[in-house]
Amino acid sequence: MQIDFLLADGQATPRQLLAAALRSLPDVRVSEVGSGREAVTSLGRATFSAVVCAMELPDIRWSQLQGLIRGGACGFKHTPLLVMTDMPALATVTAAADPYTTFLRGEDPVDLADQLVRLITNRPRPSVLLVEDEPQYAKFCADLIQPFYEVEIRGDGRSALAAWRARRHQVIVLDLMLPGTSGEELLELIKGENPHQPVLILTSNDGAAKHQEMVLSGASAFLSKGCDAATLASAIDWVLKDEQRQVLTASLQNESERHRSVMSRLHAARYSLERGQASTATRHLAEAIEICPVNGPTDDEWAQLLDDQDERDRTPRGVR
Repeated sequence: MQIDFLLADGQATPRQLLAAALRSLPDVRVSEVGSGREAVTSLGRATFSAVVCAMELPDIRWSQLQGLIRGGACGFKHTPLLVMTDMPALATVTAAADPYTTFLRGEDPVDLADQLVRLITNRPRPSVLLVEDEPQYAKFCADLIQPFYEVEIRGDGRSALAAWRARRHQVIVLDLMLPGTSGEELLELIKGENPHQPVLILTSNDGAAKHQEMVLSGASAFLSKGCDAATLASAIDWVLKDEQRQVLTASLQNESERHRSVMSRLHAARYSLERGQASTATRHLAEAIEICPVNGPTDDEWAQLLDDQDERDRTPRGVR
């Protein structure tokens, strides 16, 4: 895995020592800048696995750089930001972080370099199947998003389908004009097997009619070829989050249906008990438990239930 760091530190000596330690590690490249302005310019020109920065730059604080990145003003908004600090109370600044920001202490450049590489290497990356028959463009796209996603490339519909069946990637980035099985046919086959598979169409055939057709056929999103790294990475991120929203919505709907079903049976059980139909009430209660199985009360909960019942039995009906 190739790791590309953008190292931003206004102090030249510490920056150069850390850069040298990073470059001594395999598959690591480093771009050095001495100011926030240079960092923002670099993020607009290239894709980085992570930004490593000092707490204070000559013209900007780490939090301001964080805001620019997370707001999408420069680079991909989920680019990891690794902030170097010598503050002894690390927890104080960590409270201001987000899921993509990490604070690190380390006086020894070699030790700090090892920490940085471990953080990026061990960071989980969603899996992406990139289906594109033009090798150079496929590599170009893969290089754009490789820092943020684990990418597998396939150049035709048949091998792409086999790869997806073997691994079930979290997102498919799909070209439409493929040899053999077309992108439209591949989308239909995949959606036939898994209607919930997120698919992002990336094509030069980007007319409005084709856009509508693909989304109505099950694609999650549609993107024109020629987009930059931040746009492509953000589109994949949106597709992933949209799938999470769908899963959560379906789960909430199922939970609501279970709740209504359980409550219906509880009301039926109460109705049956009031009419002396104990066996019918027992059946309704059993069905309610089967729909929404829960563990029985603990000893303490049983004791509390019995105490509550005793209290109700002692309370006159008119007072309840």
